[in-house]
Amino acid sequence: MQSNRLLNLLSSVKQEFEKVESVAANYKNQVGVLEANFKRQYDEMKLLHHTVGELERRHLAVVSAYAAEIHRLRELAGEPVDAPLPTVDLESTPSMLLDNQSDAGSLNFGAIGENMPTALLRNNGTVITLPPTATKPTSKKSSRQNHNMKTKKRSNDDQWTAQYIPRSSDNVADIANEASFMSADEALEQSTLTLPIVSAGCSIPHDSVVCAMALNSDGSTLATGCNRAIKIFNADTGATINEFELSTPASTPSGDLYVRSVAFSADSTKLAAAAENKAIEVWDVATRESLHIFSGHTMDIYSVEWSSDGKFLVSGSGDKTARIWSWETKECLREIGGMDAAQDGVTSVAISPDSSILAVASLDKVIFLWDIETGKKLGAFNGHSDAVYSIAFSPDGKSLLSGSLDSMLRLWDVQALKQSHVLQGHSDYVLSVGYAYNGDWIVSGGKDRTVRLWDTRTAKQHAVIRGHGNSVISIATTPSMQRFASGGGDGRARVWTFDEQ
Repeated sequence: MQSNRLLNLLSSVKQEFEKVESVAANYKNQVGVLEANFKRQYDEMKLLHHTVGELERRHLAVVSAYAAEIHRLRELAGEPVDAPLPTVDLESTPSMLLDNQSDAGSLNFGAIGENMPTALLRNNGTVITLPPTATKPTSKKSSRQNHNMKTKKRSNDDQWTAQYIPRSSDNVADIANEASFMSADEALEQSTLTLPIVSAGCSIPHDSVVCAMALNSDGSTLATGCNRAIKIFNADTGATINEFELSTPASTPSGDLYVRSVAFSADSTKLAAAAENKAIEVWDVATRESLHIFSGHTMDIYSVEWSSDGKFLVSGSGDKTARIWSWETKECLREIGGMDAAQDGVTSVAISPDSSILAVASLDKVIFLWDIETGKKLGAFNGHSDAVYSIAFSPDGKSLLSGSLDSMLRLWDVQALKQSHVLQGHSDYVLSVGYAYNGDWIVSGGKDRTVRLWDTRTAKQHAVIRGHGNSVISIATTPSMQRFASGGGDGRARVWTFDEQ
């Protein structure tokens, strides 16, 4: 009797279980249908968004072309054309809003126009998301007050503008007030200084995001790093000189493998590249021979730089360390890390011109200074409110420049170990910085798609250049030369020059 009751109970339980299982299967099918519908609608919206963006871009290009032609005809007719030439507002193009999308599950750069790169993963699990041309102005103004928007167009895809920021006054007192660190003689010199304007040279298209770039010592050769590609170009003509292939394959051969940093040796005979394969490879520039591969980092490498004497290289990695490598012995001379160093991924390294000091920046917002010979920590700069993404020493080694995801640039006094100036102008992440033109000018690039020029003598912004259709991820400068370059998420590398008025 009891066994019959037990069997009945088990049968009831089984029926209930089967009923619940049937309901669950039904719900699962419904969820599958809803997910399929959602994906289809999302894909349709994405396609529509892209189509609208392309139409808007073409419309703006046509408007700009008509405006330029009207401007030219007015000049021919002798009519006044004092107003600045209308420009295409790249920042309002709908398709460019894709900059702000990110794939939190990926640490790689996406294709152009798709999700842009997530550069580094913080310790707390949050992701830092990264964004993923020109002819000479037709006239030069002799007066600094007459600086305005210069616009030139080669084609619908190759357009740029440079807006120069005029001074409120040119008298010595105002100049001295703007740059309180100047002496009276320096202020007088500044008040009569002829400021340069920028003209554009070659514009070089790439197949993917231009993540890294470097100019050789005389500015004649440009190296770029992209997805699985390292190329060098003639900086005057844009012609390809050589292409280098990474010897260390990615873990997934068909996957992305972005080159995050490239650097020429001081004598321009060797090129080093750091990529997402945790290694640094060095080539002979002339023969394309792979000379050595440095291994030891446990995560992707984001920055590499040669010492001025060519005796060693320094690298910075997401593993929170910087390493100093001997070129002669090919060994790691020193590993900089631990509790007294960067507490998050290292984003940028810089070596002082005399090769005595190493600066290390990271996602933890702090910049550390180290004595290269002894490994002793010299000090730290703490002032940015978000990750420091790029640093550079001034040509005289007295100042350190930093650019941060807080949209600020800061100048630091290396000897006094204190901040000297804050440079504010970018409207989004500052991704790359450098010194140019004898160290008198600072060049910066950011997620706001602009390249900006700053006067180091006054700590003031001089010009805003718009020539990229996406984030300006990389900047290359030659401190002694009147040339610099920019690389963007639009897959384009551009070379710019300073011209005296």
